[in-house]
Amino acid sequence: MSLAWRGSGRLLVLSATVLVLAAACGGTANRPEPSSSIPPVPSPTPATAYRALVGGAEKGGAGPITLYDSTTGARTLQIRGTLFRFAGQERISYLGEDGALYSQNLDGTARRTEVSGNVLEYGWGPGGTLAYVTSTRPGAPDDRGKLVIRPVGGPPATADLGPGVAYVGIPQRAIAFSPDGKLVMVAQVTFGSNLLSVRKLDGTLLFAPQGTHGAWAPDGRLYSSSDSGIFVADPAAGSTRTVVGGVRWYNPAVSPDARYVVFERHPDQTGQPTALGSRPWLEVLDTRSDTILAGFRLDGGMSAHFVAPTRFWYQVVVPQDSPDARPVLAYDLTTWREEVQAGLTGSVWDVHLGSAS
Repeated sequence: MSLAWRGSGRLLVLSATVLVLAAACGGTANRPEPSSSIPPVPSPTPATAYRALVGGAEKGGAGPITLYDSTTGARTLQIRGTLFRFAGQERISYLGEDGALYSQNLDGTARRTEVSGNVLEYGWGPGGTLAYVTSTRPGAPDDRGKLVIRPVGGPPATADLGPGVAYVGIPQRAIAFSPDGKLVMVAQVTFGSNLLSVRKLDGTLLFAPQGTHGAWAPDGRLYSSSDSGIFVADPAAGSTRTVVGGVRWYNPAVSPDARYVVFERHPDQTGQPTALGSRPWLEVLDTRSDTILAGFRLDGGMSAHFVAPTRFWYQVVVPQDSPDARPVLAYDLTTWREEVQAGLTGSVWDVHLGSAS
């Protein structure tokens, strides 16, 4: 008997076809203890102030969501939408139920339309540069994906992404700017293949390794994976180096000091990033030793975000027919312990590190 599993609030979009993403989980998270086979973990670092956007519905666009501040606690934001992101220190953005991209102040004022409609995925760069993907003819056989890069105070640049563009319903960014804001990564998903491309702000293609979702390290390196394994890329040189062979990941997140990459895996390591009925789990790459932490596996975990160099939040998904909410958990790599983030459930959409001031 097959089960359906609740995942995040995003949808898988291919032209006008909308498929509900059913991400999977199973059991409880393993709690591995340190052993001699596990690389030494550094001592805890001083607490870092951070904010997080958490919540949303199981399917489609809905609300409200929770703004969690590590210094002041949680408060509710009455917003209906999906793909919630921080858009500067005191603003957030989201896709509305009409497919348009909106932004507003945290107190709900100064709401404005950023893009009038048909936005599939988007991301913000330093200084307010916006990149988003749309489609030219939704639902038509000749529909094509289009990347738009809109700098502040300048004309937008566009790039053709080809036919059959799809995006998978996960809170992680499929569009992300490099730390210096000069490059933008696009994880372009189509049926049967995944293309990771890095472009300049004028839309020019810099390089395009065959891979799945990637994540920038603070020093400008780009971590990703393909059928051959996990690799790290130097976009400036256009070179790649295999780190761990034979491992294909999804939805990676790099720690603030670039020491660790937490990532999601699925039993089906080919084709679509997330298959209906699959059972995800989380693993961690140590970038200093280029090894995956031995004995570490968080069953049912997905969509992780670092909130400190050795601490990340993630969600545990539950069966579709379960009455239980999806809890947000925190895992500490210094103690190998997890804890429930009291009162927080649903997707961890975005995390902003640093003071809110």
